[in-house]
Amino acid sequence: SDLVPREVVAGSLFVSSHAPVPTLLLLFKVDGRCCAVPVDTVREIVRAVAVDAVAGMPHAVDGVCQVRGKSVPVVSMRTRLGLTSRPVSASDYFILVELGSGLVALRVDEVMRLDTAPIEFLEAGHATMAGLARLEEGTILVHDVYASLDASDTAAVAALMEAVG
Repeated sequence: SDLVPREVVAGSLFVSSHAPVPTLLLLFKVDGRCCAVPVDTVREIVRAVAVDAVAGMPHAVDGVCQVRGKSVPVVSMRTRLGLTSRPVSASDYFILVELGSGLVALRVDEVMRLDTAPIEFLEAGHATMAGLARLEEGTILVHDVYASLDASDTAAVAALMEAVG
């Protein structure tokens, strides 16, 4: 069965006519939904740690965590996917991704595995999706790490990263 909600596929995503590009993906789950990010954007995976709230951050940013003495903004993938938010749990994971000149932690429920699949890139649609990949789990959403935050979110996170440097 496909893991992409039918309304997403039916209503807002348009697959490009370009040939799918095989890509190494890191698969993860958020609220039972299988998703992925291209592994070339991932620096490290760590267990979730305490997150400190920061005033003025976008809704999708939980706050900052400490990774080897550096403050790293934490983006809730639940919020980015439009799901019900919940507090950080010790069972969560942070996928540390390179974003500009720093790191951002993507908070997910579970990290599954690496897999290679052709990505059918999207020409239009959901702002945080790079495309679709078809795996044994079904059709999954591949997130565009650079688009995981909208323009105002990116500016706020960049200012935070510069301030905590």
